[in-house]
Amino acid sequence: FDGTAAEVPEAEPNNGVPAAEPHKNVDFVSGKITRSTKDVDWFYSLARPGDLVFAYVDTSFPTPIGDSYLTVYEQNTESVFPSFLASDNNGGQGYSSAIAGVQTNSDKVYFAVREYANSLSDGEGALVGDELEYRLYSAIVSPDKTAREREPNDLREYAQEINSAIQLGN
Repeated sequence: FDGTAAEVPEAEPNNGVPAAEPHKNVDFVSGKITRSTKDVDWFYSLARPGDLVFAYVDTSFPTPIGDSYLTVYEQNTESVFPSFLASDNNGGQGYSSAIAGVQTNSDKVYFAVREYANSLSDGEGALVGDELEYRLYSAIVSPDKTAREREPNDLREYAQEINSAIQLGN
């Protein structure tokens, strides 16, 4: 990964598993959820059993402010329906959703993004607008992409460069 990511606008319809859009690790999706239609946007990434799933739905930038709800599902090629893996409402900045380091046992991971409880507000509590703008960032990381910390690193002058997807320490 060279540090550059492309913004990929969502493409409707993507309101269920059959219409889920592919999502690459290095890109991020920008989308809108329509409150009046109870819109849910679906995306998927390929994975391997044992991979770790990280996802963040950023709703901190638009106005009006909205509250997202992220659900992650997993599905093996032999199963018909995906099964629940994890969900989050407010684990990120403000009302953004975040899931970090959940292990999948499947070869496909789905991300379902929706608004949480008619949350579009003007910051004062008044409901406004009908669309929640968001950005979905995700990473599917193999546990073998790890590096162990080296001691000493307890002071800033001994800080180590993070040179792997996952840094292990104690």
